[in-house]
Amino acid sequence: MAIDQARFAQECVRQGVYIGINPHYLSGAAKLRSGISDENQGDLIGPFRLKQDVWNANCKDTDFELDYEPDDINRWRAQCAVYALMAFRAFEAFVENNGSNPGALQLYLQQWPDAQSSTLQADLQKALDDTAALLEPAAQAVLDDPSIVPSAITEAGTPGTQAGAVPGAPAQGGAGSGAAAPGGTGSAGARPGGAGSGAAASGGTGSAGARPGGAGAGAAVPAAGPVPKRLVKLREANQNRWVNMQITGSLQQINNTATRLVAAAAKARYQGVSAKTRVPWFIIAVIHEREASQRWNANIAQGDPFDRVSTHVPKGRGPFASWEDAAFDALVNCDPKAAKWQDWSPGGALTLLELYNGLGYYFRGLPSPYNWASTNQYARGKFVRDGVFDPNFVDPQLGCAALLFRMKAIDASINL
Repeated sequence: MAIDQARFAQECVRQGVYIGINPHYLSGAAKLRSGISDENQGDLIGPFRLKQDVWNANCKDTDFELDYEPDDINRWRAQCAVYALMAFRAFEAFVENNGSNPGALQLYLQQWPDAQSSTLQADLQKALDDTAALLEPAAQAVLDDPSIVPSAITEAGTPGTQAGAVPGAPAQGGAGSGAAAPGGTGSAGARPGGAGSGAAASGGTGSAGARPGGAGAGAAVPAAGPVPKRLVKLREANQNRWVNMQITGSLQQINNTATRLVAAAAKARYQGVSAKTRVPWFIIAVIHEREASQRWNANIAQGDPFDRVSTHVPKGRGPFASWEDAAFDALVNCDPKAAKWQDWSPGGALTLLELYNGLGYYFRGLPSPYNWASTNQYARGKFVRDGVFDPNFVDPQLGCAALLFRMKAIDASINL
């Protein structure tokens, strides 16, 4: 069955911007491989005609928070996400081996070396030409700033001109119309704007779901890893917002909440978990407030009672013997796995906190109210439920940045 090409192009834009690969390349590849159809051809499945073993090797990725199952190969939106990841990996491999960006044809052959033929370049160019007109309307439909999408690929056979370009970051001087280089705006964390079927937290209403099970409070914490490259721009934006931030919400409400979070008894409990997870105690406090209103009978992962199996994302956690055990599990085993985070500067900490709510706002080029409500960095706009954005809704909650700012003013030990 043919897939609506406008909807398919919109999904290519979402996933291309999220992963950091030219959306036109994605739609063109699907057009070449299947005509953008979700019918199967033997063991070749879906619009990208993927085999099951190829899907299984690429359907999970911690860095991009993809966690699809084998059966999800039959969902065309899931295929858009996974194929974008496959293209991203192929792009990185080409750059590493050749020291330059690939063109669309070179990237396609990096992915599918057995596809080489005398007509491949012409066939790929026709597929790109046939889908080029879909790119701008798709970007207009799903992005607040459509200009972040790279221009259409006009010459599939022209190699990229920028040597050593990093996927997910703009190459100096631009990738060029013939290059399949990423658009330079890849966001992170949970799937933006509710884009992906089977995705983790979408567009701003919860944290991404980890699988049930995992270590208890006495287990070893995984080694910390670097902040993903795709989050650098968000971290820079959050750092700049922090520097220029002014409180605009109710100062009394913010002070009351901040005072409660740094109170001696609460601080001691947060410090106990911090000692086991390496997450700063004041970050744990803010997570506890935002996810569970600082209820001590609730799991900081999603606000469910910690002594029962959780029913909200992340589902299936617990039951736990204590709030501390639940908090350890949330920080170590549940996305965004704060225990692995390294950057506790204001920009880095706020980027980690933004991942708890999803990157739908970053995807739209907006400050997240989860972080910036009650400050001059946020005016209006909120995902009122998964995938539904109301541009006029003003979030009345206290943002993480305002809370941290006042907590730091009250407690001098906070080294943010």
